[in-house]
Amino acid sequence: KCFSWESWNIFEEAEIMECAHHAGRQAVATCNRCGKGLCSECAERFDPPLCVACLLTHNRGVAIRLAAELAITAFIGVGITVFVGSRAGGTWESGLFLGTIATCAYWGWQFVGGLSSPLAYTSSSAYFGYTITKFIFALCFGLIVTPWQIFKRVKEIYRIKKLEKSIRDEAM
Repeated sequence: KCFSWESWNIFEEAEIMECAHHAGRQAVATCNRCGKGLCSECAERFDPPLCVACLLTHNRGVAIRLAAELAITAFIGVGITVFVGSRAGGTWESGLFLGTIATCAYWGWQFVGGLSSPLAYTSSSAYFGYTITKFIFALCFGLIVTPWQIFKRVKEIYRIKKLEKSIRDEAM
């Protein structure tokens, strides 16, 4: 088969991509996840540009992760409270106190968990001392950051549900 310059002209037959959400609108961007076309309104709606389906999928995953963290918090706090409070020598007050401390330690550990170990290549006793120090910091910071972390997660789940509802209402 013989090729001519006309067969190399890719600009003549190029299709104009349309927005996946707004039929008839020319796409100016694509979804960062699936590659569907997005018009200027859709492309500017979210950063990075995502189509509605990909955004909802992403947000559901985030909401599930946040709800799991809140469930872990409740499990730790309630579990230790019930375990200590139901023991023969334990009181519910001591169980509640230890449950609160353990919950704060969990969120404090999350907070100080990003700190890297400067003792990575030293002795095991130095690393053990570092871990104990980090745990003490986790307890101290946990008392401060636990209410804030719980509030942030509840607020983000609420924001995701509100956005999901507004997208569903817009589609109707």
